[in-house]
Amino acid sequence: KDLSRFGRDYIEAGRLIQKIFPSACVRFIAVTDHFDSLTASYGETALMLPVKNFINDSYSRDISVKVRSQQKIKRENGEFIGAFCMYGYKKSERKKNMLVPDEYAAYIVQWIFHWKLEGYSNSAIAERLNRYGVLSPMEYKRLRGERYLTGFATGMWAQWSAVAVKRILANE
Repeated sequence: KDLSRFGRDYIEAGRLIQKIFPSACVRFIAVTDHFDSLTASYGETALMLPVKNFINDSYSRDISVKVRSQQKIKRENGEFIGAFCMYGYKKSERKKNMLVPDEYAAYIVQWIFHWKLEGYSNSAIAERLNRYGVLSPMEYKRLRGERYLTGFATGMWAQWSAVAVKRILANE
């Protein structure tokens, strides 16, 4: 589409366009920047390409700093900025950046902590939850119709594991 979509590192992008691509007989076209390596005069573009690439590099760094700064401010104000809530919470229907306890899941989390304080291992807690038919975090999301993607699915029905219990116990 344009040079900014090709690369952010202005030195590497310029090297590819002006040195590597021509030596490999690769044609490079940046539609919105009106650049076509087949018809470009490299005397003309020798200055234009590095300047555009430098501006794109600087712009992306500036945007990145601004986004991180805004996210930090939101976190400091107690706002939730993640895409998915941790088990035990849900997003508020009134305020999108606010978490509220999910009654069902919060009750399960309280029991997990209770059993841990009683001395149960993470595996024993997971076995107990599975024996009682408590929905695992993934199955609970599925039941609620939430979007979820995971690489942890092992079968048709996800069960509690020691790792899932550990994550809940370790997540402040």
